[in-house]
Amino acid sequence: MAAQSRVCEFGWKAVEFDLPGVDGRRHTLASARGANGLLVMFICNHCPYVKAIRARIVRDCRELAGHGIGSIAIMSNDPSEYPEDSFENMRRVAAEAGFTFPYVLDATQAIGPGDRLIAGRLQGARALAVVVVNKVDAASRAAVGEQLAEAGEWDFHAYVPLSALQGENLAPLVGELVALLPEGPAYFPPGMVTDQPEELLVGELIREKFLARLREELPHSLAVLVEGIEEQAGGVVRVEARLVVERESQKGMIIGKGGALLREAGTEARTEIEALLGARVFLDLRVRVEKDWQRRPGLIKRLGM
Repeated sequence: MAAQSRVCEFGWKAVEFDLPGVDGRRHTLASARGANGLLVMFICNHCPYVKAIRARIVRDCRELAGHGIGSIAIMSNDPSEYPEDSFENMRRVAAEAGFTFPYVLDATQAIGPGDRLIAGRLQGARALAVVVVNKVDAASRAAVGEQLAEAGEWDFHAYVPLSALQGENLAPLVGELVALLPEGPAYFPPGMVTDQPEELLVGELIREKFLARLREELPHSLAVLVEGIEEQAGGVVRVEARLVVERESQKGMIIGKGGALLREAGTEARTEIEALLGARVFLDLRVRVEKDWQRRPGLIKRLGM
């Protein structure tokens, strides 16, 4: 019998955090949370999976904001190990990817080099930007005026001083943002939960089961290529997938002693794939080594990223 995937342990208390952002300010669980919840994403600059879906992240976070759900992305890698994930590169990626979150300045802090860098890139991209000077409840009128005066030199679309904590001046911000949103048709029918192909969803289900068991050993080195989904006699769907790793030693990790991990993770994945496809599934999993695949653009493209 097909089972539904257990998404998460509902009721768990979110962990408090206080982290520096590319906008020059610090962000906490409370400050990032929207009226109806918060999406926390753990992403990085160098991961090809993240690179492949940056545009979708921007799109989905914009839609979530319309439902009162805040979003925050956390990069937890060591830049000494992954130079592409340095703080300066995080600022660059945030600007180049066109993140659609409000451009927030902390009125209790001076405008810094990071703020000016992002402002310059937004000007170069000719983006319609709304500058928000937050924490006016904690700053003096003079400090707020200084922040607005300096930010005013950027010649952006609008400038809104507010207090997110006290809810002061939120209506003008909402009005500015709504005015920038174009009207359009419903692009998907009611009940449609994703616009992604079955191959991608199946591949992510498979990858999820192996990363749950090998997250420390294979944080970014595992890719899944679904080579075929075909219905066969008797209504059974045959799914052929290749697990791609970068080194021979990683191949052994995926397979496990006597093939135990491959069978265990494969069985769990097959159960969820059956629920997704609504049919019995024969899952054919094979492991392949592609040395340094993350640094080979042609191979990354063949892997669907």
